[in-house]
Amino acid sequence: MKIYLANAESRNFSFQAIGSTYNEAIGQLHKGLRAHAEQYNLDPKWFEQWADIWVEMLEGGKVYRDRGEMKNV
Repeated sequence: MKIYLANAESRNFSFQAIGSTYNEAIGQLHKGLRAHAEQYNLDPKWFEQWADIWVEMLEGGKVYRDRGEMKNV
């Protein structure tokens, strides 16, 4: 089983969203970032300029350390 973990870092917050595909994870993350914007009265697309966004692919039954798969486990 593979899952995708989308992450965003801003100056004051970190955000994560999980999806069964890359696009689903990114879509959920954007949804959360827009909700955050609404809560703080920010431009709905504030994160396009200020957030560092990346996606990690994780597989069930594996061990990860420091955002990488541990070998020989």
